[in-house]
Amino acid sequence: MRIWSIWRLHKQVGIWLLVWVVWMVASGLMMNHAPALGLAEINVRPALLTVGQRQPPPERETTYQLGGTLITQLDRSLYRDDQILDQCEEALVGAVALPDFGVVACGGRLLLLSNAGEIVEVTSASDLGLGSITAVAVDEGGRLLIRSPRGAQRADADLLSFTPVTGLADWVQPVELPEVLRAKLLAQQGGISWARWLSDLHSGRLFGRYGPLVVDGLALLLLLVSVTGYLLHRRRVSFIHRDHR
Repeated sequence: MRIWSIWRLHKQVGIWLLVWVVWMVASGLMMNHAPALGLAEINVRPALLTVGQRQPPPERETTYQLGGTLITQLDRSLYRDDQILDQCEEALVGAVALPDFGVVACGGRLLLLSNAGEIVEVTSASDLGLGSITAVAVDEGGRLLIRSPRGAQRADADLLSFTPVTGLADWVQPVELPEVLRAKLLAQQGGISWARWLSDLHSGRLFGRYGPLVVDGLALLLLLVSVTGYLLHRRRVSFIHRDHR
């Protein structure tokens, strides 16, 4: 009677382990063919990430309107709408649309953008004798105005020389980043690919520091069930042979 109780327990444990084995085989096949399936290029939805996989909120988040687009800085990354534009170690201080191109001011640099939103030139403010840039604006004549530690300056049409100006300027102010666009940018910045997510789930890392230990325990349990299954089978065969004698 005792041997049959052990056999039933062994069968139940084996059935539960079978579910895990099927998952391990399926996930292993998907990881093996991740490039062909495009899993390395597709990010997982943030809702499926564990706390340990989620990136902390950006320390720097600023958005300016540039014509019909938005220029956003999240930490060191600059975006034009939802497309990566450039990297900037310093703070984004403004963006303005001039008649022929757009200007993005980030720290000590001026990024000149074409009407298509592509960077056509990057100018260092120090090379222009301006030092750091703290704000930008456009005057009534469509000329670029910048504010620096040396005061307000007006650029010529080619942005090659600047002359001091006096009076008040309507310096551009940050705008609110739409929540839908913000979520999309954060997903791009801090997301992980399906290939990485499957790998973490396959190894148990998805569940934190003890996840791999659980997977190791299941693997050892599978080994134990395999050995005991063989021994129980031999025991059962010996009983059958003994009953037929």
